[in-house]
Amino acid sequence: MALGNSQLLFNANNSSSLLYVIRKNEALMNTYLEKYNTWVRYLINSRFSRTGLRFDFEILPLTVFNLKEYQQQWLSGAQYGYSKF
Repeated sequence: MALGNSQLLFNANNSSSLLYVIRKNEALMNTYLEKYNTWVRYLINSRFSRTGLRFDFEILPLTVFNLKEYQQQWLSGAQYGYSKF
């Protein structure tokens, strides 16, 4: 039975194979997320933009599996003077 999920998700041989499947699924969802970002950005700008005013919209690609990595990147970026926002 093929539902689009890897067999390793349910029968992981070791922890690295489970991590591989999670990363693969995150990458798939990030492509859908980028399409959704583009669509919402288009809707917002088509309704509310004026001359000299454009809006940007982005949903951050955060999951429970990569939250610590993003926090570490933001912390190290803020230490070197990048914006916290």
